[in-house]
Formats: sequence, C-alpha cells, structure tokens
Amino acid sequence: PEDKIKLLTQMVDVVNIQADASMATGRADTIANMAKSAKDTLASLNKVVDGLKTKDGSVADGKSDPALKNYQTAIVGALSSLRNAMDKIGTLTGRTDTDTASQVVSDLA
Repeated sequence: PEDKIKLLTQMVDVVNIQADASMATGRADTIANMAKSAKDTLASLNKVVDGLKTKDGSVADGKSDPALKNYQTAIVGALSSLRNAMDKIGTLTGRTDTDTASQVVSDLA
C-alpha cells in the first residue's frame, strides 16, 4: 500500500507541475484534464485507504483507525499535494472562459 500511495503522490505532483506551467504561461486550456487527473487520483487514493481500513467494525466513528497508522504520513502527504493542485486548478479556472470553467465543474462532479 505504501508504494501505491507514493505513486499516487507522484501523480498529483505531475498535476501540480502542469498547473504551475499553466499559471506561468497563462495557458489554461488544460484545466479540464488536470481536474480529471486530480479527481481520478483522489478516487484511487480512496480505494487504497479503504483497502487498509479495519473491516470488523471495531473502530468507532470519528476515531483513528489503527490499520492506517503506518501509512498516515504518506496519506497526509498525498492529500496535501492534492489540495495544492486543486487550489491551483481553482485559480486557473477563474482565468478561463465560462465554457471551460463549466467543463471543469462538470468533471469534478
């Protein structure tokens, strides 16, 4: 699982690089693709986390799952990178025409 989380973090890093390039060049025409990549990466990360979670119901709602403890730093890193990418995508969306912005919102729904 840790290797999968590292790979997903690297995928988010690629989205961050794309967003940085779009911001630097002023080209926001790849926003829909970046948004889809970020959404797909989050879905994949959710699957990895779901596969790690304790399944017997012994973890109360709102409590920390001990099965995730060894992976907590990696998960937090991946989510932090994803948040950063989504912030950049949000900034870029504000710079685009309404058709592109609508497509991004649709892709994230």
